[in-house]
Amino acid sequence: MLNFGPAFRLPFKPNQLADVFVITGGGLGSIGLKSATRFGDVIVFELAKDLCLAGGTNLQNTTFFFGLVANAGSMTTAAQIFSAGNPPLYSVNARVPAH
Repeated sequence: MLNFGPAFRLPFKPNQLADVFVITGGGLGSIGLKSATRFGDVIVFELAKDLCLAGGTNLQNTTFFFGLVANAGSMTTAAQIFSAGNPPLYSVNARVPAH
């Protein structure tokens, strides 16, 4: 869950407007997005498979890079990751447009 502020829909694919882009090549990542749902300025991203937050580094346990487009400079904020187990919520650093 991320408070992103205003975003723009752009044609990331030909003739198809979208809110979110996903980079699936040229970098780390094997876990894609299942959905991205906007509730006002808050966006909830659901991953295509579970992400294991325990254990050591594992390239099979990383997400593709994904993002949105805005017309403002960026700022650091906290994104919330819902999880199964204890604790049920993790806070991680994220970049969003200044809003």
